[in-house]
Amino acid sequence: MNKKIWTSVLALLLTFTVVLAGCGKKESPKTALEESYTAASTMNSADFNMNMTLNLDFPESALKADPSLEMGANLLKNLDVTAKGVYQADPMQLEMTLEANLKGDMPMKISLPMVMTKDKMYVKVPNIPLLPIPKDAVGKYIVVDVNELNQTTEGKVNVNAIDVKKQQEFGQEAMKIFTTNFDEKTYFVEVDKKNAGLPESVDAKQVVKFQITNENLEPAIKTIVEKVAPQLLDLVSSDKYKDMLQVDPAEIEKAKKELAAGSSKEDTQKAIDELKKVLKINEFNILTAINKDKFPAYQEINANLDITEAKQGTIKVGTKIKTEYSNINKKANLQPLPTDTMTIEQFSQKMQASGM
Repeated sequence: MNKKIWTSVLALLLTFTVVLAGCGKKESPKTALEESYTAASTMNSADFNMNMTLNLDFPESALKADPSLEMGANLLKNLDVTAKGVYQADPMQLEMTLEANLKGDMPMKISLPMVMTKDKMYVKVPNIPLLPIPKDAVGKYIVVDVNELNQTTEGKVNVNAIDVKKQQEFGQEAMKIFTTNFDEKTYFVEVDKKNAGLPESVDAKQVVKFQITNENLEPAIKTIVEKVAPQLLDLVSSDKYKDMLQVDPAEIEKAKKELAAGSSKEDTQKAIDELKKVLKINEFNILTAINKDKFPAYQEINANLDITEAKQGTIKVGTKIKTEYSNINKKANLQPLPTDTMTIEQFSQKMQASGM
């Protein structure tokens, strides 16, 4: 009897161990990333928080050669843009506040709340000191009815282009094409989540980094030219997305022919050799934190590049894009649609009356 009891206990322990091992098992970095993109296409609601910083540093010689470049350079130096909000697929509603922090000689902060539904867009009129926007317009929402607009304008508004769900699906399919075609050992690495620098709010089961360096740049370009680009062109022109993107089939076919004509080994190698002369990758990677439900709960794109042109010197390009998703597929905390609204025509009349 005792022997049977111990045998049963041992069997239970072994079963429990196998279950725990299965629960804790991690996919290979590339497989985990691909599965996360598949899961992301089922994301029907979520809170999101995106932040992008951009820093373009032009050499003095380039600024002197083109004075008009200096104003743009000041705007693009230490640019900081944030988009925060909530999304729901059915019925479609997106609430977002877009914030831009312009630094440099004339620092400025612009906040632009907006709401989108299947057929309407609401944009809150911001208070911008440099623009004499009438006080009775500031804070109101300009409402655009896409269906009404299509009846009164010659240039029809592409309703499919503001289909957030379809945009999301396209982005995930494009990313999947990108990752599927790259060799796992060369470009993908698993990162210890303790050392990944994730926000405390992100509960990650696995963290994967995709990276391109100066050492693997050559095979990366060959992969893009020979595999990624043709598949992306097919995706763009597919029946699923052609209405959303409104691409000209003739232009797609032209691009395919040009790509095929210029993708010979000799031409590709020549382009790679030329790129190596001007491009230095200090850092280029995409960090993705995958949660227990296989959703990409956090993604971070880091790029630090030097582009050197013989006559004008070196342009330094630095950017960091961070996106965090939370409350995935749970009840979306949406606010009632704005009621303090005005039409585009009413806003235009107010601006004209103020001398704009």
